[in-house]
Amino acid sequence: MKQGDLSQWNNIEACKNLLFFAQLVNELLFDYSIPSNRISTLNSHFLCLDAINVINGIEKSGVNEGSLKPIIEELYTTLEKDITFIKHGENPLDYFMKMQPNGSYRRISKAEELNLQDAKNAVYAIQNKYFRSSWYSDMLVEDICALVKSNDPQDQLDLFRQTKSFLTELVNQDYSSRYITYQANQFFYRSRVSIISPDVISNFLSIFSHQKNTYEIILVADKGSLQFFKTLNNITMLDEYAMKGHTHNEAIFFKAKKPKNQDYLQHLHWQQHDTEQRQEIMNAVKAIHDYFDSARKIAPEYQQMAFDACITAVVTEMNNGNR
Repeated sequence: MKQGDLSQWNNIEACKNLLFFAQLVNELLFDYSIPSNRISTLNSHFLCLDAINVINGIEKSGVNEGSLKPIIEELYTTLEKDITFIKHGENPLDYFMKMQPNGSYRRISKAEELNLQDAKNAVYAIQNKYFRSSWYSDMLVEDICALVKSNDPQDQLDLFRQTKSFLTELVNQDYSSRYITYQANQFFYRSRVSIISPDVISNFLSIFSHQKNTYEIILVADKGSLQFFKTLNNITMLDEYAMKGHTHNEAIFFKAKKPKNQDYLQHLHWQQHDTEQRQEIMNAVKAIHDYFDSARKIAPEYQQMAFDACITAVVTEMNNGNR
């Protein structure tokens, strides 16, 4: 794990698990981490939803029943290992029941024993019990807070598991990895206040409240794109924005009525500026493609070295730009 700026961490000894959590967020969301140190594609919650989608496909769209078997087996294994349920005295495996010829039910020990109807009964029962509400997410947050505040290094394996599942939960609920990483870096490594207690973990986790926000986005588009944008809902078309000057005199100049030849010269100037900027964008895109072409050729054991070198280059360029 790459260490961040700890200049505001004034009591690291009391915040060992908090620091471990902060480093975990970066490691688990980093594109080039080894697979075992990255978030899972699906956790218990979203494996259950995946199973429901497949069951619906079997019943309504003719999907082969055999496609459900590996999902049910993975769900069973994941639930069996998920310490969220163990910590809170729950056992979702109790819902894996097979109907007997006499109409009674028997608890199964292997998911492969279930037929379609048995699997459907189990999956929907687990979904309704644990995942239809926010219970599972709430328990993950509760566990992470408790494990961080314990400050016991022996809790770090459980903290790793719960953090991994929590981040999987966030990503599958439409929080981007980039946003989560940005918030973590701002909170833990660029804070303007001292970090002296693990209690701040509650403040960090509260950032991800799952509340929907509304944003106003302004896009500059050429006339060829207008027909496409007109097909979208809640889009307001503006013919143009008034040109703005950097100084008061420039603003007055742009507002003044100008002769036609001056308008034409201004139009030519804009066309030249637009062409230059588009070329610079193309150059930047090409540079990004070149970067990834090179990154793919770097062996795993050299990826951290490459990452450090790239960060150094970015910092150098930013410093040069600020001079």
